Amino acid sequence: MTNTIETVEQYMDQVVPDNRKHDLIQLRNLIIQIVPNAIESIKYGMPYYELNGSLCALASQKNYMSLYFLDTTCSFAINFSTYPDNTLL
Repeated sequence: MTNTIETVEQYMDQVVPDNRKHDLIQLRNLIIQIVPNAIESIKYGMPYYELNGSLCALASQKNYMSLYFLDTTCSFAINFSTYPDNTLL
């Protein structure tokens, strides 16, 4: 990824291969669904989420994807039983 990326959409547009792009978009949507008030930005060259402090970041690496859980004071609960048949992902 280049340092000229300013939005998460630009970041996602540059992700290859397509299956990785699809998975990262699903992960992004999941973060937004679970923490809708999180602030989404690009920091350190990757999508970055904040809510009352740093929450998480995600990245497409050369051979894998990363999800970074960051130091945060944010707390929330997920009730997975409301997502039948794995519709959460």
